[in-house]
Amino acid sequence: LIKHAGVGKIKYLEIWNEPNITTEWTGTLAQLVRMTKDASTVAKAIDANIRIGSPPETGDGKYSLYMNWLGNFFAAGGGQYVDTIDFHGYAYRAAEDIATRIVNLRAVTTLYGQQSKPIFDTEGSWGVFSKMTDPDQQAAFVARHFLLQVAQQVNRFYFFGWDYDNTGDLY
Repeated sequence: LIKHAGVGKIKYLEIWNEPNITTEWTGTLAQLVRMTKDASTVAKAIDANIRIGSPPETGDGKYSLYMNWLGNFFAAGGGQYVDTIDFHGYAYRAAEDIATRIVNLRAVTTLYGQQSKPIFDTEGSWGVFSKMTDPDQQAAFVARHFLLQVAQQVNRFYFFGWDYDNTGDLY
């Protein structure tokens, strides 16, 4: 993929999607760490400037404010192969929940010596379970969600999804 697009065109690779959800990842933690190591090794051999993002967890279950899955990944050695700490920042109950989730994520990164790496929220919104349909509430949520992540020094945030009819739909 990197060779096809051209060196320097792809800046970041995120390893897997929501591995803490059993319908998304059915392998072992050891397999995921090995895949991360292999992806990092191969990608950086082609382009030394590419950055590898950690597997983005979504939290410890539906509506959870805790972000402990990533600690297991770090404990298994995965942190040495990633350049950014990625997560999916859904805040199903209130936009303000994102701040608590980030504080909890930072506690895990600190525990495993990963606290100096940039944090990327690569997918987040009010989520599919909230049933938020009022356009004024949606606009207010987006503003608060963005501002709270800026206040928590999240380096990048990608809203999901501007044009989805069940998650983050603003059309």
